[in-house]
Amino acid sequence: WALCAGSRKAEEGLPDTTSPAAAEGTEAHTLASETLIHGDKLLDRYDDQEMAENVRVYTDYCRQVGKGADTTMIEHKVDYSDWVPGGFGTADFICIDDGVANIVDLKYGFNRVSAKDNLQGICYALGVVADFNFIYNIDTVTFTIVQPRLDHIDSWTISVADLLKRGEWLSQRAEEAMTDDAPRTPGESQCRFCKAKATCGALQKLTADTLMVEFDDLA
Repeated sequence: WALCAGSRKAEEGLPDTTSPAAAEGTEAHTLASETLIHGDKLLDRYDDQEMAENVRVYTDYCRQVGKGADTTMIEHKVDYSDWVPGGFGTADFICIDDGVANIVDLKYGFNRVSAKDNLQGICYALGVVADFNFIYNIDTVTFTIVQPRLDHIDSWTISVADLLKRGEWLSQRAEEAMTDDAPRTPGESQCRFCKAKATCGALQKLTADTLMVEFDDLA
């Protein structure tokens, strides 16, 4: 909805879907959080050793970042409703130390994801600042995506001042998305998981326009 305000209204009443990839991601996240809580013995005896070794990349990174931190949190619910009405999510790993908040997100799929200006990361960072800034005086937030199956670790650091500016933009987008006549703005990232894409006229038009430019002879 932040990139396509009309998607919120378009998805109303449509059922959620799942897939083997989503189930695999859920399993990896469960294994990762349990390992961070209970130790690596879970990985050593896990049935799927390929998944265990991939998860180990993530848990090792979290431990490295969180070593000596003032506080660490695993699977922590973050509330960013000050900017997005009803907005909340679950951050995989958070640690805060010396004015810096680190948020680490495990991605188990094969779709490469960038940390810079990542909308999920911005939302979670806003939630962390809202919840903990008055205790730890957070100056900066670093959002890191760990994709072990792609050998990809990407981090992005932003000051709280710049983060709050993005929060203002996000709030405006949320307000627009709540209107009944919010425009639809199709694009690769926002349409990828949209439940309404099969019947979206705006996406169909974009697809047709994109195809037409490939032909010199329209006949």
